[in-house]
Amino acid sequence: MHSILREWREVGVRTINDKEWASRSLKLALWNPRLCGWRKHNGELVRDANGVPVVGRWEPIITPKEWMAIDAIFSARVGPNVKSDGTVTDYRTPSYLLTGILRCGKPREDGQICNSPLRATARADLSGGYLYQCPSKEMGGCGGTGRNGAKIDEFITGAVLAKLEARAARATRADELWGGEEEPARLMAKQRKLLQAWQEDQVSDELFFPENQKMEARVKELRADRTRHVLRRQRAAEVTGDVRERWTSGRLDLAQKRALIREALHAVIVLPAGGGGRRPFNPDLLVPKWRD
Repeated sequence: MHSILREWREVGVRTINDKEWASRSLKLALWNPRLCGWRKHNGELVRDANGVPVVGRWEPIITPKEWMAIDAIFSARVGPNVKSDGTVTDYRTPSYLLTGILRCGKPREDGQICNSPLRATARADLSGGYLYQCPSKEMGGCGGTGRNGAKIDEFITGAVLAKLEARAARATRADELWGGEEEPARLMAKQRKLLQAWQEDQVSDELFFPENQKMEARVKELRADRTRHVLRRQRAAEVTGDVRERWTSGRLDLAQKRALIREALHAVIVLPAGGGGRRPFNPDLLVPKWRD
């Protein structure tokens, strides 16, 4: 995506509104089924009674199989990912505690703040080893805010734990594991095989689209159920009053910690330090937006 954006900037390719392409707008454009003559409504392909996508009355740019290949790439990014050490992660769970929660507070020319989500990058020259930074302009941000990641994580963690402890209620809830962990992975593997067979003309449209639609619906249902389960577990951990012990003992993984942070915070605005160069960490430049 970054390479495409850089190339388009160099040759002057702009959006229909005469703006520079950003990562999100490019992704949305590439993932739009209108490219192959289809369309979506409420997130679902418009289909006929047999489950086959309805073809629109406009000239497609690419073939349905080419778009399905693009769709498979983007869809895979919300599925399980096996790291080199064998651990399984999820593309929806970032690798750093506050990714997507920190927002750039640098003012724009119109007086509004940038408000772009800060991204984390490894930095061996920093204590803690990583930096939260506003994306560059070509990636949709302003590139003007960067802060030591470990120090922000430490300060916000302390503030969140204090907030949760202050409102904790005494209750107990079962902390059982979700029972459907294996089914999404099984269905997604089955989808990939079906897609490959369809692209190789081994499976007809009449068979592929209804079966693929059923599996998509089931995966979406399972993900929603898992999200509800995780939230129940995190709320249960919160009201028992031992959230700090859970956090510091290693009993909570990164996804669970982020869920707890989301329980307490809408976002954290990171105001610019100003002055240039490296300045001492100042927690007053972090503005938490608490939930009620």
